Amino acid sequence: LVYIGLSVNQIIKSVGPLPALVLTFFVQKKRYSWAICVVVLVLVAGAVLAVPLGDDAQSTHYGVLLASISCVAAASKPVVALLLMRGSATLPPLTLLWYDSFFSLWVMAAVWAVSQEREASISYMKEHTATGLTVLGVGSSVAFLYNLSTFYLTFFTSGLTINVIANTKQVILISISAIVIDHITSVTSWVGVAVFTLALATYTYLTIGPSKARHQWMEGEDPLA
Repeated sequence: LVYIGLSVNQIIKSVGPLPALVLTFFVQKKRYSWAICVVVLVLVAGAVLAVPLGDDAQSTHYGVLLASISCVAAASKPVVALLLMRGSATLPPLTLLWYDSFFSLWVMAAVWAVSQEREASISYMKEHTATGLTVLGVGSSVAFLYNLSTFYLTFFTSGLTINVIANTKQVILISISAIVIDHITSVTSWVGVAVFTLALATYTYLTIGPSKARHQWMEGEDPLA
């Protein structure tokens, strides 16, 4: 957020289902009907419209690049996770979470070691040891439960559905903030919320309804089965 406004960052993150759709097509060999593709496009459009543009709608090229990389990485994570949980490796969600946490620990430790926050965080832990340990313990526990539930949800759904759920969470948070905190009256934002809600209902029906086999299938399968 140092290099990009919050609104622009949310708009870029709203595009998440599109790279997920492409990744599941090429990596997981999953096939979708035209109806699913159109609904996903409408979902993304609705999520983008729902983002209220304020004074923070500025950005730099570097910020847009970082946000775009983050968007693609977030979209690819459930796709890769599903390959590991359902592929030849067949890792259970808990084991996969252990590997994910192990590599994340070293990456974040390396980033922390060269960041400007290192000295400040060490100083804080020395002065407020009990509070710091409490924050670390509670934050780590919540993160563990959240990531574990995400992996299990990915296992029982799909990489595309996970990204649609992420967009749903964002639109819900925007709606709550618009009503309770910011009191946003922008017609465009509320039209976006309405479009997203209708598209989400359609996506849900197409993916879990009686005709779901006609809208998503694996390569080599009969879509009309």
